[in-house]
Amino acid sequence: MTDRLRHVMQSRDLGYEEIQVVTGDLGRIEQVNPAVLMALAHEWRRIVGTAVFKSAAEAHKRANNIVEREWVSVATPLSRSEQQALLTETAEVDLRKAVDRVSAEIETAHATGSARKAIEAVGSIQPQIANFFDQVRVVVPDERLRTGRLSLLRDFRDVVARVGDPSAFAGQSG
Repeated sequence: MTDRLRHVMQSRDLGYEEIQVVTGDLGRIEQVNPAVLMALAHEWRRIVGTAVFKSAAEAHKRANNIVEREWVSVATPLSRSEQQALLTETAEVDLRKAVDRVSAEIETAHATGSARKAIEAVGSIQPQIANFFDQVRVVVPDERLRTGRLSLLRDFRDVVARVGDPSAFAGQSG
């Protein structure tokens, strides 16, 4: 299935990066309609180099790096409700709400086949993730708080990943 989809995308003039951004995660291929994946690849190609792309790529990369580096210290991620009970700083609360909103918007966009709306949803979370990175230290001595913050970043990373991995365009962001 993956090879066929990639071949069809290639035959429709999509380049390696556009294909990789949406097909690099096999789980996404299994969960998202191939027509939506095709539209997402075209949409990613359209926004490379824009402020929306740069913000999505930078935030996703930073969150992914922190989660990958620090996740080994986490036994089990906290659920959304556990995060809401634990994370009380304004930047944490705002990001949690934004992740939930963007997740719902992406789900709707996928259901209606609107790749542009899915990408716009990802771009719309930039103020909250930027504020989180400016105001919150993720790696703290309090293990439960660190786990909550890492879980929130993981949720953010996973929401962005539902529309693609902007790091596939490394070196093309500007």
